[in-house]
Amino acid sequence: MKKLISNYLWLLCFIGAAFVITMSIFIKVLPETIYYIVGILTCLLGVFRVVPLIKTTFDKGIKWVFFGETIIDLVVGIIFIVLG
Repeated sequence: MKKLISNYLWLLCFIGAAFVITMSIFIKVLPETIYYIVGILTCLLGVFRVVPLIKTTFDKGIKWVFFGETIIDLVVGIIFIVLG
């Protein structure tokens, strides 16, 4: 796998640069889209973290802290979506 990544590193760099250029043009044309993108990504990352954090944490107090953090992530993501 390491050899595969090193052989095609130029392709990964090209795809990354194309993504950055495309997003910068898209955001320049429609500036409010950054709010949608950040809001959706924040909500998704908050939801995806729930199951691993709950399964790997055994202390109930820490579980409630993680649950509160997830709720805050979701609220911030929804605020960004509404702002957009």
